[in-house]
Amino acid sequence: MVKLCDGTPAAVFDVLDDCTRLLAACTAAPAETGRDAAAAIRAAAAARGAPGLILCDNGTAFSGGAARGQGEFARTAAALGSRIIRSSPYHPQTCGKVERHHQTLKAWLARQPRQPVTLAELQDTLDAYRDYYNSRTTPPSAPPPAEPGTTPGPSAAPGSFPARTTPPSTSSPSAPAARSPWAPT
Repeated sequence: MVKLCDGTPAAVFDVLDDCTRLLAACTAAPAETGRDAAAAIRAAAAARGAPGLILCDNGTAFSGGAARGQGEFARTAAALGSRIIRSSPYHPQTCGKVERHHQTLKAWLARQPRQPVTLAELQDTLDAYRDYYNSRTTPPSAPPPAEPGTTPGPSAAPGSFPARTTPPSTSSPSAPAARSPWAPT
């Protein structure tokens, strides 16, 4: 939860790709409800395609409350063809990347010279944050991205990505291709 300029609480739903840390959606809502969680995952699917898996905590917005897994969020995920996996109760480390991202987002929001007054202004601010977050440059200490079909070998120098030393696996032509969780549909 974050607060608007007048102290009104607002919920922020972040849809973060666990592998690439791409922020697929960042949506503001008046409360943490299943309807608003479903809207966030629909926004992410519209922007990046439906995810194969959705890791979420056991909050009422995601669990369906008394409906236990039959709420609007679960129905939306099923309609998108996504499978939900839930973190262990009282174990926030399972969702560590998104929990850490929440801290980063809250710190970024606090540093903004103009704090949002309305939910619409908060959404505009979140859209600007998402664009910033997804387009920031890689730190200079990070190794360059690997070329397709290459892997670092055991004798590779730090930051280098030599050619693959073993041939790529050959799978049956009839085997289904693996689907990237954020591949466009």
